[in-house]
Amino acid sequence: MMFPPARISRRAAAAAVVVVASLAFGACSSSAKPGTTGSTSSTVAKTTAAILQRGLQEQVAGDLVNAEKDFKEVISRDPQNKFAFYDLGLIYQTQAKNSDSENQYRLALSIDAKFGPALYNLAILRTLAKDTAGAVMLYRQSIEANAKDANAHFNLGLLLRKQGNTAEGNQEVQTAVGLDPSLKAKATAQGVPLTGP
Repeated sequence: MMFPPARISRRAAAAAVVVVASLAFGACSSSAKPGTTGSTSSTVAKTTAAILQRGLQEQVAGDLVNAEKDFKEVISRDPQNKFAFYDLGLIYQTQAKNSDSENQYRLALSIDAKFGPALYNLAILRTLAKDTAGAVMLYRQSIEANAKDANAHFNLGLLLRKQGNTAEGNQEVQTAVGLDPSLKAKATAQGVPLTGP
């Protein structure tokens, strides 16, 4: 069984809002248009970051309509903001609008080809579309971007086993359990032999 899209608890998400908004602020402030003054571009970046943060808070609260509007506004102000494309993709994915979601993740990846969350969720969508080869490639890229992503290792392992590559699949699941011991029960339920505690 595959994992759902990368999600976090409401409490963790609220804490992450500040971190992601700070990251997005850095991305916004670095994309100032030539010819703008430092003060003007800084004000625009702060406003864009505030809109992104508001959208994230709305998303956590379940207000997807307003969150979608805010992410689209961020994109109109800063077309290089991978976070807004990613979060818009996540909204569409939770609404089972997989094609729209995939488009948003691909736009985020056109800005940053090693953006792990977009790679991971795109791999899930490719799995659902029965594109196993594409999903395997995306999980490998996701792991390359973040070697400690236990869920990516786990899902990759299951897909490799499904393809008949049992040894490598088992090793990926073993790596996942090593990174996140709570996955041990799921690995056992999938019939994956584990070594160690």
